[in-house]
Amino acid sequence: MSSPTLTERVNVPGTLTFWVIGLLAWQPIRDVFIDSPQRTVLLNRLWWFTVLLAAGGAIFRAFRIHWAFLPPLTAVALGLTIRNMAKADIAAAVASGEVASNADQPWLRYALLSAQDALADVDRIKSPALALFGFSAIALVLIGLLLIIAHILTFEVQGIFESLVPPAAILAVSTALSLGQGGSSSSRRWAIAFVLAAGAHVIADADRKRRRRTRWLNGRGPKGLRAVAAMVAFMIILVGLSTVLSSQLGKGPLTRRVDWRSGVSKVRQLESPTISLRKRLVDLATTPMFHVDARDESGLPVRAYWRQAALDRFDGTTWSQSARRYARLDEGDEVPNDQPSSVGAIAVRQTVTIDGLVDSWLPAAFQPTRLVKAPRGARVSVDPTTASLIVSSNTTRTLTYQIDSVVPAVPASAAPRRVDDLTEQMTTVPDSVSQEVRDLAFEIVAPEPDDVIAQARLLENFFLENFTYSTDKTWSGTNPLDTFILKDRTGYCEQFAGSFAAMARSVGIPARVAVGFTTGTSQADGSFVITGENAHAWPEILVAEAGWVPFEPTPGRGLLAGDLTPSELPPITTLAPLAPTSTMATAERVVDPVKPNAGKRLWMGVLFLAIVLVTALPVVWLFRPAQIQRRRIERHRRLLLDGVPIDRRELEWAWSQLVKRLGECQPLPHPQTSVNTPRDVCRWASLFLAPAKQRCLEAIASVVTASRFAPPGTVDGPTIANATEKAQGLEESLSNDALRAAQEQMMPADVS
Repeated sequence: MSSPTLTERVNVPGTLTFWVIGLLAWQPIRDVFIDSPQRTVLLNRLWWFTVLLAAGGAIFRAFRIHWAFLPPLTAVALGLTIRNMAKADIAAAVASGEVASNADQPWLRYALLSAQDALADVDRIKSPALALFGFSAIALVLIGLLLIIAHILTFEVQGIFESLVPPAAILAVSTALSLGQGGSSSSRRWAIAFVLAAGAHVIADADRKRRRRTRWLNGRGPKGLRAVAAMVAFMIILVGLSTVLSSQLGKGPLTRRVDWRSGVSKVRQLESPTISLRKRLVDLATTPMFHVDARDESGLPVRAYWRQAALDRFDGTTWSQSARRYARLDEGDEVPNDQPSSVGAIAVRQTVTIDGLVDSWLPAAFQPTRLVKAPRGARVSVDPTTASLIVSSNTTRTLTYQIDSVVPAVPASAAPRRVDDLTEQMTTVPDSVSQEVRDLAFEIVAPEPDDVIAQARLLENFFLENFTYSTDKTWSGTNPLDTFILKDRTGYCEQFAGSFAAMARSVGIPARVAVGFTTGTSQADGSFVITGENAHAWPEILVAEAGWVPFEPTPGRGLLAGDLTPSELPPITTLAPLAPTSTMATAERVVDPVKPNAGKRLWMGVLFLAIVLVTALPVVWLFRPAQIQRRRIERHRRLLLDGVPIDRRELEWAWSQLVKRLGECQPLPHPQTSVNTPRDVCRWASLFLAPAKQRCLEAIASVVTASRFAPPGTVDGPTIANATEKAQGLEESLSNDALRAAQEQMMPADVS
């Protein structure tokens, strides 16, 4: 029995299919994270790690290196990768000013703290999220460990079906996290490709070990049309199951379903957009959310606030949206509005392209009037009361739509609106709003008792002149509204907008909170790039004939960075095309975690290769082929002699080696020929052995037969020892004969 060849040891088909399965398993993670430099780094690291694991395993098997050395080496490579990413992230934080330049931050402690923060945030962040270092490190470690386990199960344990469980788990989890898009064409394609690769992996293993494994696939090894039919049927079944599975993975809590078949959808409760507001302002500040190309009727670029939703319900702590009934809105439809403006307004047409924004609301300048071009693959609905636009599923990258809006002019003054149901609803404040806050609101607006616009400006100036903007503050205390207005007076846009609206309602001004984005950064072509830093909340008040108009109580957050507020500007200001500002270039530099350590890549690669070589050389020496062959023989000996009495173990082992040598000297004439008993061996060997060696073989066979089947004590110890010695001598002489025959065959012919 010859030892396996290099090709058999490497198992090229199994290595290739394992590599493909590993790559396909984590592909849905693309939809878990926003398309950004951080995500590119994560995907590149995963790609190289998968290649390293597959190629490293093939090299280990080729040189007969023990498999136990591969997991530690790949784990070291994984650790070095995370170390480089951590140091790059620290350098980026220093460059952006978030960390002092002289801060000596240990990378391991930084990595552990980042991972801890990521685990704490995982329940409250929707995908796709920014591939921050904490999330990337967790993804690398989990995917890397599961792939290592899959490699061990595939090539060492040789449990072909068990080895598919870890990559299938990676595929299932990453698909479930990717916005609940398991039923989308992208996720379905990855799932189908994975199942096809898994089927090829199983079939390759069955072909390599057909006679002893995967008998359910047909252990007799069908050929021709039978084999093709079996493989095709197997693929059809697996593809069908994977399609059903992938379409069901997306039906989790992240998927919001609405009955769109009727003209009016079911009552839909949506999560307040203020929940993600702080996250966008802080963690996604430099991440592009969407692009807007807004033009007036003359084709000039214009700026505005890009409003998403209006929150009209206040419980003393939180502003939220009342339950609404959303009407279906098709392409070309007019947008219904319960409070149209009769004051002169400017028409705007906007083309919006989504980048990293993941939400149910579509941003647009208020008030939208007509859906010119609907987003492809999504159905739009509108709330007539607030003119908020929502889509059937969360927005995704490259989603594009076009919408017309009119922005009413803010009147110089306005009398109080007549009392009706809407006015009563929008002036309601809960009992938890203290009398001190109510009295302060009346005191602020007292100089203008009959002008609603003037009262709103007084409230606006109160916040602009007496408060400080900071994203570090949150609502605190048993009565957060009182704490913010009467004590802390420090916060960010959500607190300013909510407090302004509450105080306005306290003095009888109908008010609500709008959530969306400020103008953004102007580009050379006149369009705007809106990042997470532009996420914003502002109050709106209801004015007779003008409808809902915005105010800006947040210091430093006006249309022109605090120089002017919406109430002091025309609703839209035309702009000449501007050169791209340096803001986006700086943001790009900050969020790219590769550039700070780009000069160290070569040295880290050299160091890694040195570690591999220093580790591999002693391993190759200790596990050279001769050592592996001796261990293999010893393992075979233990299996063969299991249960054999001690007194005849040496004889049985010598006889088995002799039979093996005979088979190498002369193969069986027919594969069906039986050589199970010593007599069968003698009959077969008589065809090619010399008479003297044949007689020696028969003598040894008679002792072996007697020792196996005669009563105990029939064959004494010296006879067994003598037969053992003869068997070893005959096996050695046959080996020498084969060697001489090979040498004579290689010698040149005598031409004399």
